[in-house]
Amino acid sequence: MKKLLVLLASVFLWTGASASHIMGGEITWECQANGQYVFTLKVYRDCNGIPGQTSAQTLNIWNYGSFPNTIICNFISQTDISPPCGFPCSNPTAGSAEEYVYISNPVTLTGTPPANGWVFTWDDCCRNGAIDNLILTGGGSTGHTLRAIMYPYTPVGAPNANPADPCYDSSPIFLESPATVLCTGFPFTYNQNAFDSDLDSLYYDWDQPLRDNPWPATAFTFVAGYSFNSPFPGPTQNANNTGATLNNNSGEVSLTNYTPGSYVSVVRVEAWRCGQKIAEVFRDLQTTYLGGADCPGLPGGLTNNPPQVTISASTFTPVTPSLFVDTVFAGQTVTFNMQASDFDPQPAGTPSPIQNVTILASGAQFGAGFTSTTTGCLQPPCATLNPATPITNPIGSATTFTWNTDCSNLNYSNACASSNTYTFLLRASDDFCNAPAFFYGTFQVTVLPGVSDPAEVKCIRTLANGDVELDWTPPLDTGLVFNEYIIYHQPVGGGGYGQIGTIPDPTVNTFTHVGAPGGGNYIVRQSTGCGFLSQPNDTISPIELTVAAPPPGSVANLTWNSPFPGGLPATSTGYYYIYREFPAGTWSLLDSTQTTAYSDTVNLCNEFINYRVETQDTSRNCNSQSNVDGAQLADLTPPNVSPADSATVDINNNLASISYQATTATDAVYYIIYTWDAINSAWNPIDTVFDLSQTTYVNLNSNAANGPESYGVAVVDSCDNRSPVSSIQTTMHLSNELDACAYADSLWWTSYVGFPMASYNIYVSENSGPVTLLGTTVAGDTTFLHANLTPFSSYCYYIEAVGTGAETSRSNQLCIFADAPLAPQWEYMKFVTVDITANLVDMEVYVDTVADVIEHRIERSFGLAGPYSQVGLVPQPLTGSEIQFQDLTANFNLQEYYYRVVAVDDCGADVLISDTSNTIHLDVVANANLTNELSWNAYRYWDGGVESYNIYRWIDGIPNMTPLANVPGNTTTWIDNLNTTFLGQQGNGQFCYYVEAIEGAGNVYGFLELSTSNLTCVEQNPRMFIPNAFNPLSSIPENQVFKPSALFVDQYPYEMRVFDRWGKEVFYTTDSTIGWDGTFEGEDMPGGVYTYAIEYLPEGADEAIRYSGYVTLIR
Repeated sequence: MKKLLVLLASVFLWTGASASHIMGGEITWECQANGQYVFTLKVYRDCNGIPGQTSAQTLNIWNYGSFPNTIICNFISQTDISPPCGFPCSNPTAGSAEEYVYISNPVTLTGTPPANGWVFTWDDCCRNGAIDNLILTGGGSTGHTLRAIMYPYTPVGAPNANPADPCYDSSPIFLESPATVLCTGFPFTYNQNAFDSDLDSLYYDWDQPLRDNPWPATAFTFVAGYSFNSPFPGPTQNANNTGATLNNNSGEVSLTNYTPGSYVSVVRVEAWRCGQKIAEVFRDLQTTYLGGADCPGLPGGLTNNPPQVTISASTFTPVTPSLFVDTVFAGQTVTFNMQASDFDPQPAGTPSPIQNVTILASGAQFGAGFTSTTTGCLQPPCATLNPATPITNPIGSATTFTWNTDCSNLNYSNACASSNTYTFLLRASDDFCNAPAFFYGTFQVTVLPGVSDPAEVKCIRTLANGDVELDWTPPLDTGLVFNEYIIYHQPVGGGGYGQIGTIPDPTVNTFTHVGAPGGGNYIVRQSTGCGFLSQPNDTISPIELTVAAPPPGSVANLTWNSPFPGGLPATSTGYYYIYREFPAGTWSLLDSTQTTAYSDTVNLCNEFINYRVETQDTSRNCNSQSNVDGAQLADLTPPNVSPADSATVDINNNLASISYQATTATDAVYYIIYTWDAINSAWNPIDTVFDLSQTTYVNLNSNAANGPESYGVAVVDSCDNRSPVSSIQTTMHLSNELDACAYADSLWWTSYVGFPMASYNIYVSENSGPVTLLGTTVAGDTTFLHANLTPFSSYCYYIEAVGTGAETSRSNQLCIFADAPLAPQWEYMKFVTVDITANLVDMEVYVDTVADVIEHRIERSFGLAGPYSQVGLVPQPLTGSEIQFQDLTANFNLQEYYYRVVAVDDCGADVLISDTSNTIHLDVVANANLTNELSWNAYRYWDGGVESYNIYRWIDGIPNMTPLANVPGNTTTWIDNLNTTFLGQQGNGQFCYYVEAIEGAGNVYGFLELSTSNLTCVEQNPRMFIPNAFNPLSSIPENQVFKPSALFVDQYPYEMRVFDRWGKEVFYTTDSTIGWDGTFEGEDMPGGVYTYAIEYLPEGADEAIRYSGYVTLIR
């Protein structure tokens, strides 16, 4: 029902006589002092439409929970805002426009706005039907809604949002009239110049134009190529167009447009307070761009330009062509001259041929009427213009900006924050008909308090009476008002700073704190205009010196504080100077240091000594001085340690010595020389040296050849105060291990102790020759290998330690004799022979038993040239001079073998290879002519050579130790003719041979040796000769008996049978040596032909050999 009443009221109020061609408008409100609100409605109308309403208008309130939900705004004014070129609304042309203003009576709003705010709207039925960027439905009847939104606000620290009664905010208002008509073809910059009297932060952005539906009203749809945040023509419509940009912080709109037409845009201004959005106002505006005849150009085809503006006599810095900034100190005057000139003529046919230039201004810090310095601005004194705006003159206008700032302009505050930056807007425009051109200048001034730099306190002195005196350097002259120096003191223990004095004269830079309580901190500040104090300088404190000397003592321990918390400043010399009073009344500079502590050792018997500490500042040419403090001192301090340089060993006698620095103690008497007892961990004094100039001591009782020795030295003064023993200095001790086999000597030594090590040098002398550098090792490496020694040479070594500071020390000298294994003089192979009984190769070697030989390696090869491989090892004999070896693996029946012996010395090295000897390999071939052919290889390398070879033969396996033959030593073949050597002998035909080599005379060692070959056997095939007749009565015995003549059959199974013609066996025997004598059973058989059958079975044969035939018995 409520919405229906609102709708009916709205129809009643404006539907009956609605204005057409509404161009836009805005709604704003102002918080009154009585807590009520006054709302203002502004409506902009195209003068070419129906006249606007001069009756009251109604604002609707949406989201408002209780009545009233409308606000009546009374008609106030109707103003022609057309371009001032002779075409007012009374005689309208393109661009003619007027402004209607409606203002409500004060109203009370109750409750609290919801999170989405109270929305205040006004709507009408009709926009201009010729709008180019919106899609208009219904022709010219398309509606129009203006709106503004009030949001809730919760003050900082409050639990809830403020109620709207009383009011808590005024909305932003637009101080700049809208730009309703412009000419195409030139750059245009326009500033909305929104202002918020509550000093809320403002944010600008584009927004949607709305139809006249009930809230929430519907947004218009834009023509293709346009949108609510790109409402003006861009490069899509014309390549020369730039499109409109909106600065979100300043509200400045900039564009260049060559496309005529009417365009609707909405700019939203948000007010923000303490991080909360508190209000939104919307300026809905139709802007008409004229071109062609509607916007005639200048003569010659030129385009109208904005006035040329010159800013002179100014300290402003141009950030952009339209933004100028300046920073001043309170009390300074800000001034500049603005000259705006426009020499462009008016188009032909206008009343005046020249253009007028108008200057308008806005800004919350301008005084009333732009002339008052005391009223009408945010924070007086106010800025003024002379002459005051508006100013209009032909061709050009000018005005002077003046603002005499003071301390009240340092800030103006809103509910959340304060600001010291003020913004002023000056606009210069021409009256080009009918689209004026504008220049907008934004001027921002930041007012600073003008606090001067602090005075720099340089020095502080504690005077003899306890007063404290300060010196400082004044700050550079910044042109600020000087009031006075104020001196503050903070007592010891903390607490606040209290003012202890002032100095009104800027040329006086010294202050004395009379009756100072001692200690504490001081600062000096400068008072300037607006009552502001400079920042305090760095604190400075008196130098509090304390001297401590625990009795009884000869050392005064001085400690003090730095006068500055961060240490001495860069303008000081960087040193503390220590002064000592002795004798009484006489002060002398003792020393200087960069620390805040110092120890003074005295050699006085018993005196009270005073001290003070000073610093110097070169920039102020002053000094800081501590209080005076002292102590009773006595010389109970031993002399300083005399540093020991090194301990070394004399290589000529291996005596150690120590070198040390001469004492600097003026009351020193003698040195004490110590050695270190490592077992008891104690120093043992060994001698005293009274000659203080003697800085080397030789220990005549040194035993440095047997081990390292450690030394130290101490100084004794006239009061028998002994210094600490110096740092320990320990000599090096060199040891070695000779490797005679490798011809190398391994050296190692103990590390030197006493100075930082850099390296070790190893020196050597060979056979008493010159000393040469053998090698160098790095620190920490205390071993060295001397390789490639010359056997049976003498070597003497020593080590030199080299320190990082070029210090040196020598070790003991160590001498060695480079012994080496004694090589054998001979390794003689006495014989190599085949033991045919034991079936092995036996050998004997004559060796040098004096030599350093550990074993003998027996090597064997298939050929004289090798390769040789080991077949056995025989140790060096403990007794006797021969070694024997039996080779059980040799297959001497197949071939000969070559043997040699290698002597291996104590180091495992092969030192001598014997001559090569070989076995004798015998080959025998049985020939069919009853000969056996023997061949063998020669025996080699007897010292006496081979005199001859004995040849031995065994028949049917029966050994015969009598040589069959003897041949010369250069003979290696022989033929055994069995027809001769076997004549009359019996056997089965097996013959075995071996050869025996006999050494000739002349062996240097006196040896006569034998070497036997392998035993080789062959077999002759059996042979049989059968006669075909015999005569028992023959005079030849061989013809008297029928018996085959057989060789090599004796040992075989044998049978012979004889048959008569009737097949009767007349003879049988199994003895091959018995024949048939022609009888049978003791009676002679008659002569005639008989048949025989003979057979024997050779050894190993599977079948017997048979003979048969006829024999004739002759009678």
